[in-house]
Amino acid sequence: MNKASYIFLFVLLPSILFSQLNWVNSFQEGFLTGPRDFTTNEDGSIYVGGYLFDDTQTRNVMLLKIDELTGDSIKLSACAGAGSCDNRNDILSLVTGANGLIYSSGSRAIGDGHYFARLNNTNGLDLDWINEDLFGNDLHQINQLISVEDGIIAIGVFATFRYNVIKFDYEGNILWNRSIMVSDNGTEPKANLLPNGTLAMLYKDQLGQDRSTLSFIDSEGEISQTIQIEGSHFISCPTHNNEVLIVEYIEDFAERWALSRYALNEEKRTLIEAFDPSLYPRLMVSDNTGNIFIEGEIEDTSDKEGSKLTKYSGKGELISSIVYFDDESDIYFSKMKLSEDQKFVLLMGEKESNEVIMMSIGTDFNVAIQDAQSTHDFKLFPNPTTNRITIITDFGKLINSPNYVIHDCLGREIMTGSITSPKMQIDLANFKSGIYILSVLDKDRIIQTTKFNIH
Repeated sequence: MNKASYIFLFVLLPSILFSQLNWVNSFQEGFLTGPRDFTTNEDGSIYVGGYLFDDTQTRNVMLLKIDELTGDSIKLSACAGAGSCDNRNDILSLVTGANGLIYSSGSRAIGDGHYFARLNNTNGLDLDWINEDLFGNDLHQINQLISVEDGIIAIGVFATFRYNVIKFDYEGNILWNRSIMVSDNGTEPKANLLPNGTLAMLYKDQLGQDRSTLSFIDSEGEISQTIQIEGSHFISCPTHNNEVLIVEYIEDFAERWALSRYALNEEKRTLIEAFDPSLYPRLMVSDNTGNIFIEGEIEDTSDKEGSKLTKYSGKGELISSIVYFDDESDIYFSKMKLSEDQKFVLLMGEKESNEVIMMSIGTDFNVAIQDAQSTHDFKLFPNPTTNRITIITDFGKLINSPNYVIHDCLGREIMTGSITSPKMQIDLANFKSGIYILSVLDKDRIIQTTKFNIH
């Protein structure tokens, strides 16, 4: 456990995280360098799969078991040397099936074959069975596993410029296999399972690099509808009402990120025209009430890379955000999922120092943003207001050029300024009516966030 991460988190993050942080932890066992995927299980554990290098720089398959409540590492399973662990040297995907058992896919050490397997939940990397050498050398990898009611769907990337959607039963037998021709197999497809059983798959098509395709695939593997989408699209997630959310990179009069909803046989609906331009969105999930969580890369003035988690309503209205910088290293989160009870956002990634980092944050951080106490005294009034606000801070403790930034409910930066005295007024005469977020920063790191309303 990296205790420095705990200390940094509580001192420098907004007050909303004091009551909503469940845990944050770092793990470094041997030469652990490749976390790939994770899944939660009904036994209260998180299983993290990937690879590590041993002392001889041999690549070995790795499975880390973590307590979901505390974040503590329970068990690390690893295989050393060619021929062990059924010749597996990597876990690319993990998923918990509807039957409660864990399934994995990845590469094998001997040859270029790949595998699909069911783990023995009680014995770590031991397998109930393994389906080896799937499709021979033509298969590049299975990069995503999805649990459905009666089996597992795998998304395969093939050498012949195609993706395959493959459905397995719980014993590893192939029920159906559908091919989709593409123009670029270097960009991983993203498949989203909607509550009605439809698979919404986003991928690069044969028409060129500047457009993507969204295909709706039914439970038998047949394509129900295909939508051509202009621009770059790499982030998507399903919603509770059978829509798919897509973060779009748009190059028009100004380069920007937007958020839109797509549904089978319905018109596109744009929720957010433009995100905060300082944010590079990477991950997104939506809960069963419609709230949307987007994680992205953010940099401070020294170019240190951190993470920003933002919560939006189902209408695209900004609710709150959390910023995290590690005290020792840049961080990069690669996977984000909700816990089974949807009370926590789970994030997995890597530090620049080759440590695996995982974080668990409570999903209900919209209430605490207004009421929680931070390490800095702060007041904002009147709230609601008409044309100005007064802020009071413990200015003497803010020694690193304190400033403030105001965002609107769509996450757009509206105003910035310096805090020049313990008590100061901010003129809002040119602001439209609505909800805004004021953040106080100390050396460009957020220490206080407050929501206010303009009539």
